[in-house]
This record gives sequence, C-alpha cells and structure tokens, in this order.
Amino acid sequence: MSPAAIASRSPQPAAGPKPSAAVEPSAAAELSARFLAQLAGHSDGVGWVHVLEHWRRYGVIARLARAGAAGISLGNLAAQTDANLGYLAVMCRVLDTQGWLWREVHPEPARTRVGPTPAGAHLLSLIEIGPQTSELVSFLPIARNMRDYLAGRFNPPAGTPSLAQLARWSRGGWDLPRFPGARHADVERLEAALDGNLLGPVAVAAALGAPPFDTSRDPERRSYLGRDAVRRFVPDGERQHAALDVLAKAGWASWRAGAAELTDLGAYALRRALAFGVPVSYLPLFEGAGELCFGDADRFWRRAPSEPERHVDRALNVRASGASHARYFAATDAIIGRLFDLPFAEQPLGFCDMGSGDGAWLEHVWHLIESRTERGRLMRAFPRDERYRPVLVGVDYNAAAREATRARLERAGIPHLVLPGSIDDPESLSSDLARRGIDSRRLLHGNSFIIHNRPFSGVRDPRATSERRAAREPAYAWRGRALPNRDVEQNLVEFFSAWRGALGPSGMVVIELHDPEHIAPGKTLTSYILTHGLSDQLTVGVGPFLRAAAEAGLDADPRTQRFFPEPADVAAISVNHFVPR
Repeated sequence: MSPAAIASRSPQPAAGPKPSAAVEPSAAAELSARFLAQLAGHSDGVGWVHVLEHWRRYGVIARLARAGAAGISLGNLAAQTDANLGYLAVMCRVLDTQGWLWREVHPEPARTRVGPTPAGAHLLSLIEIGPQTSELVSFLPIARNMRDYLAGRFNPPAGTPSLAQLARWSRGGWDLPRFPGARHADVERLEAALDGNLLGPVAVAAALGAPPFDTSRDPERRSYLGRDAVRRFVPDGERQHAALDVLAKAGWASWRAGAAELTDLGAYALRRALAFGVPVSYLPLFEGAGELCFGDADRFWRRAPSEPERHVDRALNVRASGASHARYFAATDAIIGRLFDLPFAEQPLGFCDMGSGDGAWLEHVWHLIESRTERGRLMRAFPRDERYRPVLVGVDYNAAAREATRARLERAGIPHLVLPGSIDDPESLSSDLARRGIDSRRLLHGNSFIIHNRPFSGVRDPRATSERRAAREPAYAWRGRALPNRDVEQNLVEFFSAWRGALGPSGMVVIELHDPEHIAPGKTLTSYILTHGLSDQLTVGVGPFLRAAAEAGLDADPRTQRFFPEPADVAAISVNHFVPR
C-alpha cells in the first residue's frame, strides 16, 4: 500500500482520554503497571515486526505455513530460505516465548524443530497478506531520525510513508480484521506491536526534548515532566501534530481545542519515556535485518577500528541504559563500603573497572570510599600519605571510552590510571598492571553489563563441553552461526576460570544483564532477548551464570546478592560479589 493510499483509507483522530489532573499517591502503582504493560507490548514490536517482514520477503513464513502442525527443522528451514541459522534460531526462540511458535529443542540447533501455534499461524497469515510491516520497514529512516524529523531538520527519502500517514492508519487499527475470542486477542497484540514502531521513536524524541516537547524557552511549562499541572502542547505543523496523535492513541494525551493535553498516564509515561530508548537504539540493526539474517553476516559485522558501529545508535543506547545505571551502582555500595571499612592491611589496594565507559562508576566509587568508609577517614587524616589513596584503574578496549574516563576523572580531580583492555583477557590486564608495579590480586575488580557482550572465542575443553547439560531454552548466534547452548555455558565457565587467576581476596563485583529464566508474555521485555541475540550477545539466566562461576571456583556472597526484579528466575539484572574459593 502506498503512502497516499494509507492517507486516503485512514480515519481522522478522535478525542482521547481526559487530560491529566493531580495524581493521588495511591494511583502511582496503577500508572506504573499500565506503563510497564504498554512498554512490554509496544517495545516487543520494535524489532520482530521488521524481522517478520524479512521472513515474508525471503519465504520463511511461506515455508512455516507449508510445514503446518508437523513443523520443520531449523536446519532445513535455513537451507530452504538461505537464512543464517543462528539468527533464525534466535528469532524462533523469541517468537516461542511470545506464544507464536512452538519449539522442540535439540542440543544441536539445526535439529531443533519449530512450527506455528494456532495463534502464530493467524499472525503469520496477517503478516503475509497485509502491507503494515512493509510500510513500517519503509518508515525506518524517519523512526531513526525522529527527533530531527519533528524539528524539521530531517527530510526523508522520497516514497517514505510520513508519520502523519502512519499515525492515521494506527488510529484506524491498521485495517486489521476483527475476530471474536482468542483471534481478537492475537490481532490486539499485533496492533500493539505495530503501534510500538511509532510510539517508541516518538517517546524517545519527547524524552530528548524534540519539539513540541521542548519547553526550555517557556519557563511556565519548563518542568512539565515533573509537575501535576495540566500539560498542554500546541503542534507546529503536520509532523508534530502526528506525534501527538501517536501519544493520543496510547492514551497519553487528549485533544482539546487544537492542543494536546497529557493524561495522568501520559504525564507518568513521559517521565519514563527513555525506557523505550534501548529498543529504539537498535533500529539500525533492523534496518539491516535482510543482510544480517539472509546475507553475509561476517561482512555485516566487519568494520575498521575508526568506523562507527552500524547496528546500534550507541549514543542513544548509552544514554537510555545509563539512566538506570545509578540504581545498580548504588546496589554495589554495601559491597565496596564493607571492603574499604576493613582494617587497612586487609583492604583492597583500589578499584579496577573493566569496561569503564565514561568513568561514571569509578567516580561514584571514589566518592563512596572518600566519604563513607574507614579508608576515607584515613585519607582525610593523612592527606599526604599516598598509602591511603585508593588506586583507581579504568580499562576499556575502546579508545573513545578511555578518553571519556580520563576526562571525567581529571575534571573531578581524582587520581587514576587508564589502560586498554578487554573483558575476555584478564591475563593481559594483570601483566599491564604488573609492569606499573600493581598486583592485580590486591585490587577489587568490577564490571557492569559487559560479560554477556564478550567476544565468543570457542571452547578450550571439547570433552567437558560434550558432557555438559545446558539450559534448553535460549538460542545464541555468533556471526550468523548457531551456537549450541552447551558451548556458550562452557565458554562462560572458562571465562570465569581465566578471571580467577587475576583475582585476590577482594574478588570482583559484577553487575550483569540476564536472559530471564521465566518469561511472562506481556510482562517480560523480550525485545532485549531479540536485540541481544541478533547482535551476538551471550545473555544467560541467573542460574547458569552463578553455576558457571561456582564451577570455575568463584563463590557469590549471598549476603550482598541482588536481583532486579526479584526473584532470581525472572531477573534481568543481578549484582554479585564473586570471591575466589
């Protein structure tokens, strides 16, 4: 369907919910639950909608339909459609978690069988015959540049459907057929996924201050994100009007006399709109999904050291994920504080952050030690005695990150050492430190959200690998190739074993991202499973993660262990203090 046809078939926006008034504290939990449900339903669509369109183009949907209830092996499906087996396996796993496909998992990924569930057969038929996913793929240039688009600074390529055209189509339910019973629920889920490809980019643009959400020049409305007064936005032109239409469809705004006023849900949601930032940051990945999933995956990932990443908007990714990092850094404070409260002779020499990024955690740790520990008391009592000054080491493989760490700590006046290094090479780190007179085993080590993003280097012990009974559910890829789950878990054991030699009594503090072991459709953010799986990241559940560390001789201290959310089997993030046995 052409953009012009979309416009001609789509209804005009209707009046939305009532505008926001003061929100009672008792309503906060309800608003949070409504927002999180929307986040799950909409952000899941930021990704699989695009991959399913490529499945349609390359014949995967037709092959699954032909296989019917008997299903087909992933190896045969990949061979018949020229798909990269690893990414095909990842996508099938995600659709399995959402109830669209079933899987009979085999330790060899090529022998895993898949087929559509009744709901999935309905979904795939809608994708096969409808133009919605095709138009959203065509819309990606605008979605990726939404902030500049709303400001009038980005003019999309000819033939790109406009936000106004898609917003009107969305208000009309995307022309999806309506059915009674379970089939109606399937359509609602597809509609939410389609809507997510508009709401996600618009929400992120709003969070970043795109017009009409930029109130910096209007003091009376400057703090609209944090007050209970009515929030009222007057659009300037079709693009901004369309963005507000998208919010109205989500129940975040209501039209009144040519202006959009935020509802209670909208006021709450816009304060948390960067929660959509990580899925939206991977839109470049989905723009290249055809080449990634059906082309030369090695070439897709190949880049010179000076070239930017092509699969992610890294600046947005860092900003969106960093918005929540302070919470997890704070969860490590008890661990770090306890170690620097020990008698001086038993304290770590300092703190080494592997994957230091912009240096935020190092700065946080310095101020924690300085202001709240026995070591800090000694620093203040004997300011000229360098024995009491903690050694802070920032390590990163990326030169820009190292420079950012260095600049941040210099601005803060914090003594530091910055080194190149990689999470998968602790031996080289130990050697580099030793050349500077620092014993790696005397430091407290730390890393955050990096272990799952290590390069996959294979396994060193094939026999142990073959005997391993790994978790069945996940699916992993590396450069398009499917990785058996036992290989991933054995590699993780060997990773921890390598680190054991670099650690001393103070051990290592780890903040890590996980693939939840228990997934609840509509609650678990499966968009993370998809984006990380398609970008060769090796997220494992909390259980396999802790078992791998223990097998390598590293024990987690249960007193300081934290899971987000709780309990451990639904956790997407954990905080652990690992100490060599």
